[in-house]
Amino acid sequence: MSKLRPEQRKYLLIGLVSAIGIYFVGNSIFFEPWMQVRRDIVSERERLDQLRKLQNTLDDRLDEWKRLTARTFARSEAQNRVDEVIKRLVADHQLVEPRVTTKLARGKMPRSKQMGFVECGVTAEASLDQLVRFLWDLYELPVLLKVTSLTVAPVETTGGGAVMKLDMKLASPVFPEERRGRDKYPPVRTIPREGWAGLTPLRRPAFPREEYDTVAMRNMFAAFEPPPKVRVVVHNDDPAPIDVRVESFWQGERTNAESGRVEPKQNWTSPWVVAGNRVELTATYDDGRTYKPAKPYEVRKRFVASEQTYNIRVPAYQRPPDDVELTIKNEDEAEVTVAIRMDIDGQMTDLAAVSVGARKQRKLEKRRTPKFEVTAHYAGGGSHGPTMFTPASTRPMLFVIPPKPIETVVADTPAVTTVAAPPADPNWWVSALWTFPGGQELIASHIQKKERKRIATNEALDGGEMIFVHSMGGIVKMPNGEYYLYPLGRKFTDRVLLEGAKSDADLPEAIRAWYARELGLVDKTAMKP
Repeated sequence: MSKLRPEQRKYLLIGLVSAIGIYFVGNSIFFEPWMQVRRDIVSERERLDQLRKLQNTLDDRLDEWKRLTARTFARSEAQNRVDEVIKRLVADHQLVEPRVTTKLARGKMPRSKQMGFVECGVTAEASLDQLVRFLWDLYELPVLLKVTSLTVAPVETTGGGAVMKLDMKLASPVFPEERRGRDKYPPVRTIPREGWAGLTPLRRPAFPREEYDTVAMRNMFAAFEPPPKVRVVVHNDDPAPIDVRVESFWQGERTNAESGRVEPKQNWTSPWVVAGNRVELTATYDDGRTYKPAKPYEVRKRFVASEQTYNIRVPAYQRPPDDVELTIKNEDEAEVTVAIRMDIDGQMTDLAAVSVGARKQRKLEKRRTPKFEVTAHYAGGGSHGPTMFTPASTRPMLFVIPPKPIETVVADTPAVTTVAAPPADPNWWVSALWTFPGGQELIASHIQKKERKRIATNEALDGGEMIFVHSMGGIVKMPNGEYYLYPLGRKFTDRVLLEGAKSDADLPEAIRAWYARELGLVDKTAMKP
């Protein structure tokens, strides 16, 4: 190839320089601005993505803000509501000697934001199991709370672990209900006054509840403590032998159960030693009745290796009566014969009849039987009863035989009808008489109980009707037409038949006749029982 001539090299060089100049000039004027626009577009897109992410973060935080503020109380009632919630929780778990204090305090935020906290302090005593359950339920409250301080320590310095001392501080935020201007908060929706029905806890525990129960089971505060040794000494005050059963418990579980027999009026020392901090004794009497002390024996001395003695006295008790002790009172003018039947091995068996003289009393032999039946037979015919007595009958037991009923002959018929006055109630006596303008009353008192009752005229008494109150006593007209005087200071069973009184007009004469018979012969021992 032939060499270029100088003129050719000159033009070639000028062309290359021109091309290079055109490239750089075109690049700076056209291509570089275009590339810068491309770079700006990419940068803005990245910034837009960052703003979108920030917007999403702000939206999430706003949702979290609304979720948390919805679990707080309105500012006007926050302190009272927090106080009420914590006190109710303390009461539900039966914490001992609780003390709950609350106050509304400002937080560390600027004063203009007006955000504060309800600070709550709780001190109490309880078992570790109670405290674990209390903290669990506190954690599950649907209220925004934070435990700022928590101290748990044993109350007793020796051994410890049985009773714990709780010292805890809580804080609950309080947001402004409305704030305008640059520091304006989003709208705050708090827990309604009606309560939080339907709200779930803010947080869920990391483990099941059973896992937290092991904290109480493995009490780190309690030192090893051997069960105390107790020897039981029983004093039997009953007149019959008794059987005793002794059970010991240690930390809520039974450790021993032993039995023995104690002779009457004797002391008995158990040949064995029970182990536990609580001892329960049950004594069984000969009739099957049991006795237990009002409180079990609690061991006071702990961490003691020597034996401790538990002395218990089993008292004698009054057994219910199982016999019948009856007195028969004959108010008739003639001797009567009383037929007797009683329960022997489940069968009603006839016993020998007894006689009771006119207006006399007779006390029968005491009989051990569940049923005792008596029937009075009058001279010349007629009877009163039968009447059943049991060991549970009112004592003293009294069988009153009223005067023989009057025989009434009905006209135009040969039949004779006998009508007896109702029997007198042996449980009452006439303690007072009361006459006042517009009325009259007889005051009756119970023989055994502290009871009184007032019986006015025209009211029932012993099956009859009290028609008048005399200075001597109350006048009662029976359904059979007989008149009875219930003397002042005497039992109902000492009532007097007013003989010869056929109508109310005959009463004055009949009372005078009775008084004439009684004048100077009244037995004062028959007065008030």
